[in-house]
This record gives sequence, C-alpha cells and structure tokens, in this order.
Amino acid sequence: MRDAHLRNVDLNLLRTIQPLLEERHISRAAKRSFLSQPAMSRALNRLRETFADPLLVRSNGIYERTPRGDRVLREIETIMRRLNAVVNDQEFSPAESRERFRVAMTDHGSTILLPKLLERLRKNAPDSELVLSAVGTHLTRSLQVGSISTFAQKRFRLRWKMRSFSNSISFVSLARANESGAADLR
Repeated sequence: MRDAHLRNVDLNLLRTIQPLLEERHISRAAKRSFLSQPAMSRALNRLRETFADPLLVRSNGIYERTPRGDRVLREIETIMRRLNAVVNDQEFSPAESRERFRVAMTDHGSTILLPKLLERLRKNAPDSELVLSAVGTHLTRSLQVGSISTFAQKRFRLRWKMRSFSNSISFVSLARANESGAADLR
C-alpha cells in the first residue's frame, strides 16, 4: 500500500481479499463472501487501487496471483486468524497456532538460541512457522512495519578474572514491536 494510511483503507475489503486470492475466481469468491459477482468485481478493483497492484491477472483464461498477491494472501491469512481470535475472545493456544513468527538473529544468536527455539516450537506449536532473517541495520523499522516480529542479538560480553578462574557472561537483547509500533528492548 503505497503511502496509504490505515485510516484511509476500507477495512470491509478484508472480508473479500482472502476469498479472492484463494479462489482466484470472482464468482466463487463472491459466493464465499455472500456477495454478488458485480460487488466482488468492484471490491477487486478497489483492492487493486488500495495495494497499487493488480493482485490477480488473467493468464490463459484463469486468474493468477501476482507476487504481491501471494505475499498479501500469506499475510491476510494470519491477520484474519488473529482477528477471529480477538473477536471470539480466544486465548492463544500454541498447539492450535498456525502463526508465522518472524525473527531476526545474528549468526551467534542463531547458534545459541535457534536449536532450543526450534525444539520448543516443534513440541508446543507444530503447525506454526518460523521465518528467520539476519539482523540488519534497520531493526527498529523492520519491527514497526511488521517484517519481523522480534530480534535477538548478542549485545556485549563481560569478562573478568578473579583469582585463578576466568568468567564470561553473554548478554542477549530481545526486542519486539509494542502496540504503538515502537521497539521494546527486553
């Protein structure tokens, strides 16, 4: 959404985008959404304006998703599940979760944290997905726009010598975006 502010977006379109992108057929998407075919066609045109992308393009007589349409579908599935949970006052259940967790880690952080994290995810949330990326220079911005959910990085190492033995402690910083979009360091 090119410079589109959420307040300018018709959130009623959220009801139509998932069926459209999944079905890739206006009439079937309309039926799933309890809309007429012309209403669904108008919704697709408005979605195209909102996202500044065709989302669906006709190829050999059928609609195909654009790369942006594929990305929007992946995101909207997660958003709609979360919205449904909020509306129905459902508590988070890891065993039933199909969330996509996006984590940025340093190489060192992934060596230390990733094996345990994967083990816990497989055991407690087997249907969830973990997407890893390298820690970059724009962590705060990535958190704010939602391209990552959290990041982990080694911040510093303290070393000290006391009598005959040496100690070393690594500090790990975790951050996530709060409701206002700012980064909370943990």
